[in-house]
Amino acid sequence: MNCTACRRSSRPAGSGWEVRGLPAKIRVLDPETVEKIAAGEVIERPAAVAKELIENAIDAGSSRIELEFAGGGVTSLSVRDNGCGMAPEDAVLAFTRHATSKISQAGDLERISTLGFRGEALASIGAVSRVTLTTCAAGAAEGVRVVVAGGQVLRRERTGCPPGTRVQVEDLFYNVMPRREFLKSQAAETRAVMEIFGGLALARPEIAFTGLRDGQIFAQTPGGGDLLAAVAGILGRSVAGQMLPVEGETRIGRIRGYVSPPGVHRPTRKQQYFSINGRWIRHYRLAAVAEEACATLLPAGRRPLLVLHLVLDPAGVDVNIHPAKLEVRFRQEEEILALVRQAIHEALRRPGPGPDLLKETGVGPWSQQADAARGTVGPATGKLGVASASQGREPGGVGARWSGPASQALPPAAWQRSLDLLYAPGPEPEGGGMVPEISAQLPLELEILGQVAGTYIVLAGERGLWIVDQHAAHERIRYERLTRAEVRPWPSQELAVARPLDLAAEQALLVEQYLELLGGWGFRLEKVGPRTYWLRGQPLEVAPEAGWQLLLDLLELLEQGRTPAVQDEVYKLVACRGAVKAGARLNREEMAALIRDWQRTPALSTCPHGRPAVYKISVEELAKKFGRS
Repeated sequence: MNCTACRRSSRPAGSGWEVRGLPAKIRVLDPETVEKIAAGEVIERPAAVAKELIENAIDAGSSRIELEFAGGGVTSLSVRDNGCGMAPEDAVLAFTRHATSKISQAGDLERISTLGFRGEALASIGAVSRVTLTTCAAGAAEGVRVVVAGGQVLRRERTGCPPGTRVQVEDLFYNVMPRREFLKSQAAETRAVMEIFGGLALARPEIAFTGLRDGQIFAQTPGGGDLLAAVAGILGRSVAGQMLPVEGETRIGRIRGYVSPPGVHRPTRKQQYFSINGRWIRHYRLAAVAEEACATLLPAGRRPLLVLHLVLDPAGVDVNIHPAKLEVRFRQEEEILALVRQAIHEALRRPGPGPDLLKETGVGPWSQQADAARGTVGPATGKLGVASASQGREPGGVGARWSGPASQALPPAAWQRSLDLLYAPGPEPEGGGMVPEISAQLPLELEILGQVAGTYIVLAGERGLWIVDQHAAHERIRYERLTRAEVRPWPSQELAVARPLDLAAEQALLVEQYLELLGGWGFRLEKVGPRTYWLRGQPLEVAPEAGWQLLLDLLELLEQGRTPAVQDEVYKLVACRGAVKAGARLNREEMAALIRDWQRTPALSTCPHGRPAVYKISVEELAKKFGRS
């Protein structure tokens, strides 16, 4: 049975009927508010402006693209190209939402070959900034300039200009102040713009890209389709000179690109770049499969550097997922993943090109001095690199100099003084120098039985056996001493031959921002170019050949900002890199000194990353194993 109220509830809206006491709450938003909401989905920060404008320039058939910005991209950001340009009518229409030359009907979405297709970019940018578009179509006698602010066309005028288009964006989010207030620091926004520029440039090596910040070039690629030269221009020659070529082809598509050799790796996926049909993308499963192919060759937790191009049938790739167009779906995903895995697997098992490959690319000079500097020397790698925590240790203990390949080392006395200064012991806890809750489990008087596999130190006591992971234990010692060290800056070792570092633009910006802090951590860097530094010194206890890798890892940490959490991660990283490695053979005196220092360390049961440092086998367990229980 239907009551009158139920029948009324089914009447269409606008019929003149309304329930008494329940005013309408839903309203249609005004056009200005709609524009700002829509713009927020596409343009959330300056890097998004850079991405949309560069993609438009690529779709225009450009062979040269120039990005220039200031103030992190908020103050100003412009993109200039030599593409096809626009007719005067199109230049105005381009600021209308969903106006595009890329598609004309819904069916076109099934085979998208351009980077843009939504018709939202210029409309969204124009809604939240002041924009000046200057363009001239190829063959036209004159161009047109269109000025837009807050979504309104303020002026349209004829002008003389070369073929192509230049879009100048200023005062981003001037009319949406809450969005501007939620932006990150200027340095962080600058790095984000540089990352977008690098990703797009690596996806299109046939185009010559130039990036400028505050009038200075921060990155440049030569064009012409040379991918390795593009890698050198974006990631630096130091990286490009070590990359291994990747190639593969199956019935579903082709892959080409580069992967770093096992000795070059990073803690994050920051320098992994994938492109599909010239579109730079981010894809979790592609990254995971690529890392899986390298897993047996890299240390735990480390990731390869990648620049990979996939060419696939556009009908098998769905790019219409998100307004940012960085995410895609594959119709034959498992087969594509298998292609990537196999190609990387084969690349890592072929002989590499060697460090001289870049000399043939024409990217730029790589001097003999720089080549010679690859073989840096200093205090040599080898065994233990932490000074004794107490005075009067016998020679050959933990405070002894490292042994290993011949090197130009510090004089022994200077080496020892530097280490003692940095790692001066603090007050020992009660209970014989051990944490109270541990002392009941680990007796002070332990007999060293020996070393297993150059990795584990075996100790014997009245109540059982203790097996100590020497790297984890040494890492804990170093971490605790670093966290309480009062001496700043940390002691530094000068390299006999400086190492050249040609950095990515974002890395160079971080060095510039944190140069004083890095100096306090023992790094001595000399700037010799916009992105090029000589590494002349590094932390005293880090092996010379490992200093540059540690520096790059620290820069990735500092990208998160200088916070207590980041500082703690720095301590963990430095402690790990300088700790005695698994597989390093120690003599009895070195083992004894290591165990003594470890016993005086808080939280000695784990390394700073939480991995166990000691395993106990009780007398009772032994009795059971031998049938004596």
